[in-house]
Amino acid sequence: MASSGILGSTPPPPQQQLQKPYFATTYTDNFDSPHGAQKLCVYEINDLDRQSPKLLVNSNNTNVAGKRVKSLGDLLPYTNKLYDGTLKERLGITAGMCIMIEYVPEFDGDRYECQFSAYFGEYGHISVQGPYTSYCDCVMAVTGGTGIFTGARGVVKCKTLLPTKLFYEFHLLDIHKLPAKLTQTPVPPTPDVIPEDHKSTS
Repeated sequence: MASSGILGSTPPPPQQQLQKPYFATTYTDNFDSPHGAQKLCVYEINDLDRQSPKLLVNSNNTNVAGKRVKSLGDLLPYTNKLYDGTLKERLGITAGMCIMIEYVPEFDGDRYECQFSAYFGEYGHISVQGPYTSYCDCVMAVTGGTGIFTGARGVVKCKTLLPTKLFYEFHLLDIHKLPAKLTQTPVPPTPDVIPEDHKSTS
């Protein structure tokens, strides 16, 4: 019988230790913007016309059915289109690299560690690093920028609407006042939103 004391208790089996949720999945529910931060909202759209993303396989792991599955170390470089929060104007592109950390079967989704940049044309770019989860919202760190974003720090909340459609809510510190064009009230993020320049072809 295991002792009830912490030092004398029997440790859980290795499998249980690995399942401990070190990586939170619901911490954005009570997300608070940093004091004094400026908010900037954008949409990332993948029209599947840029050969993106590109999965670079680093293992031959398969499931019980013999089908190849993504696993630790697989690389996912990508580049997508970036639109303002109103979806009326394309601002630039995103470009980055994600490293597969694990498949999460209980959510039928993937967990990655990512680095990417959001390019805003003549305004400059914002650099981001942190965890990305395909099955829930996540928060990543803003690590810098150029142009009007020079010296930027803060966080960005990422909401996956569809595998090809994401909504980013940047909370930026240590930069000058953003142009009103970049801080307009965004279209509410739902899976069926589309950019204005797509409506004529839809």
